[in-house]
Amino acid sequence: LPVVLGFAEKSEGGPGGLAPGRFPSKVGGEPAWLDPAGLPGGVEACECAACGEPGLRFLLQLYCPLDSCGAQCFHRALFIFVCPRCLARPARPEEVDGAGGASARTYARGVRVFRSQLPRTNPHYPPDPLPPLEDFDSTHAPGPARSSWPELELVNEEEPDEEEAQRAPGEARVQAMVKEHQRQEAEGAEEDSGDEGGMSVDSGDEGGSLPPDPDEEEETEAEREQECWDSFRYRVARAPDQVVRYDHNGSEGPLWSSLEGRPSSIPLCGRCGAPRDFELQVMPQCLLHLGQDELATDSLDWDSIVVFTCRNSCGPAEGGGYVEEFGWVHRSTAGGVRASAEE
Repeated sequence: LPVVLGFAEKSEGGPGGLAPGRFPSKVGGEPAWLDPAGLPGGVEACECAACGEPGLRFLLQLYCPLDSCGAQCFHRALFIFVCPRCLARPARPEEVDGAGGASARTYARGVRVFRSQLPRTNPHYPPDPLPPLEDFDSTHAPGPARSSWPELELVNEEEPDEEEAQRAPGEARVQAMVKEHQRQEAEGAEEDSGDEGGMSVDSGDEGGSLPPDPDEEEETEAEREQECWDSFRYRVARAPDQVVRYDHNGSEGPLWSSLEGRPSSIPLCGRCGAPRDFELQVMPQCLLHLGQDELATDSLDWDSIVVFTCRNSCGPAEGGGYVEEFGWVHRSTAGGVRASAEE
């Protein structure tokens, strides 16, 4: 299945079009809770798992039913909350190094994700198609966790393939130049390893080959990092305004902008013990829609927010309630990812 992209736009249906009973996907505003009777309440649900401070802010929600998980997922939604304190801090090496894994209290790195789902027949919504907007009257009271960020609808479209993506031809040219440069460097390295007759050059070291040059190793790592960033930028250029990438159980997985800062492992589902699979990621372009001062010291920043969910989408047969899933804030120490993504 192709990757589905989400784009933030002003809702054509007005506030009523983003009410809970319309099953919206949206950025900002306040949560349109899927299950109004079993909200994730209490102090613990409102605290950041990384710093322990209260004050999480609602970022976005995605309506994402799953046919593959049975009748209990006829309605299904994910809700993402972020910690303004953790995500405003400059990324430090100890924050982005995922090589050592992460503890239960710090894995989120400033993000918490909640999943809710309901069967078609449930106490809150009619099983028939929704009425017209002018006849719809939401009986859901506003829940906690308000957000001061502007409310925008997430409109979904399939990601265009390379032939369809003609919006940024310059990116393709940059990528071609990078690959040609790498090819020329590889050819030059092969030529330097032998003489004109094709025989290896005597290094003068009778004890064997010389030890690797640390500077050359660092250069190789830098080249790999650059290639990762170029690949990220080239792929995003197919649809530069994308806010969300959705690829549930897809073969591609997350689109990483850097080699550093990735999780070394994904925790199993805390409810049923099943593996968690990649489902979506929030792109840095989302930051452009939050109405914040990008130059302020408390301005939020991230490379991506990557969400992994229970493979079984476990929950009671009657649905309801909220299950916490695994969210990972990808932040590199290289800097410039957010600014470059907007160019």
